[in-house]
Amino acid sequence: MASLRIHSSGAMLALLAVIILGTQSRGPLASLIQASVDIGIEHAKPAAVTLEFTKRDDAALLQISTESEEMIFISLPSNWQRTEVRNAPIEFVTADAPTFGYKRWHFPPNATVSFWIPMDAPDSIVIHNPSHVTLKLGTVVVDVDAGTVERDIVLMKDEAIKLW
Repeated sequence: MASLRIHSSGAMLALLAVIILGTQSRGPLASLIQASVDIGIEHAKPAAVTLEFTKRDDAALLQISTESEEMIFISLPSNWQRTEVRNAPIEFVTADAPTFGYKRWHFPPNATVSFWIPMDAPDSIVIHNPSHVTLKLGTVVVDVDAGTVERDIVLMKDEAIKLW
């Protein structure tokens, strides 16, 4: 029995070491441990949404701009904090109660909303468009530490798209 305890303790220490080393590095192990984030965008008519993601160290800022004459619903992780609203009264940008770790935000027509991602900025983001209506998705990814800016525009309808 003592032998089993020693081996179990050793195995737990080894697993802990792998996790710590994996999160400290930016190698393949780190990408396995750090999960991607899914974002869902719902709309009834063709729409355009621009995501501007700025990352520095382990924190990030996401600015979402909508170009639509209708309300658009965007599901984001519930720990992302709304910081700024433009082109709409702040009381019109509301969120449903969190479900499964996500909040469904209500974006009025042509609104721009910023969100602070406090810790562990995602290494990748996957966008879902469950509406079966065309979405023009513009992206700007700024990595302050690396000094890079990447821009892209895609049309999406049914398939999810991994941004990075």
